[in-house]
Amino acid sequence: MKTARPFTSVEASNGSCYVANGYNAPARWDVLRAASETVGIAVPASAVTLGGSGTGTIAGDLYAFVRYMDRYGYVSNLSPISAVYRTNSLSGTITDATDAVPIVITSTGHGLATNNSVFITGLSGNTNANGQWVITKITNDTFSLNSSQGNGDYRGGGSWYRGAGTLTYSAVPVPTDTKVTRRQLLRNKLGDLNTFYVDVDTTDLVTTSFNSTKTDAQLGEAVPILAADGSDLNLTRYGTPPNWKKLLVAHQGRLFMAADFVYKQGSVKVRNGLTT
Repeated sequence: MKTARPFTSVEASNGSCYVANGYNAPARWDVLRAASETVGIAVPASAVTLGGSGTGTIAGDLYAFVRYMDRYGYVSNLSPISAVYRTNSLSGTITDATDAVPIVITSTGHGLATNNSVFITGLSGNTNANGQWVITKITNDTFSLNSSQGNGDYRGGGSWYRGAGTLTYSAVPVPTDTKVTRRQLLRNKLGDLNTFYVDVDTTDLVTTSFNSTKTDAQLGEAVPILAADGSDLNLTRYGTPPNWKKLLVAHQGRLFMAADFVYKQGSVKVRNGLTT
């Protein structure tokens, strides 16, 4: 890193050398490459668009994130979250749900077939019917929820949505940071908004649309959003380090940055309308 200003450097546990001077962006050199590189990975700037098609077992209200990775396996912060996608290759209105084993749902002309997967929401009274189910068709107007048990009289409401077979991630952001070597697309499972799972992991850095047929059980690495105490685990904790800290310290396998750089010479030019 070329600079006329004093700088500090430390060696990390992996052998890389980190440099900071309180003015330029902190840099890292792995002693193998000809030049250093800036530390941290820029966050994906935009949200992905989530959709689906076909008939399958992917059901519920789904959301998605994108994150980038570099060659060391370091990750970026998560992108903005997608808009909700409710799997709806086929849907219908519920008019009754028996308090029985199994629960039998009445939905006129439902169009479902045995072994279809459905997501039920908004049903009151017999609330055990809400959630994701594999169904058995009884008649054109009724179907049962496999392995279900009622917990009260039906009091109205309720809609069902048939599961999708394929999810489509579109408008996937393309990285501009040259350190990025992978992109990961993460989604939640039915009923869980705090833990997301890697669905697509790719070294393709330019394609903006991907498909996946992975069921909830087939998803990859779990990425929790918040800890039990509410602290952030993945949303913003992997941001790029500040460039105004001039001291680096290595302690027990971690790097710490301290001491703001104080400017004692130079000039500032003010332009009308500038907010900074």
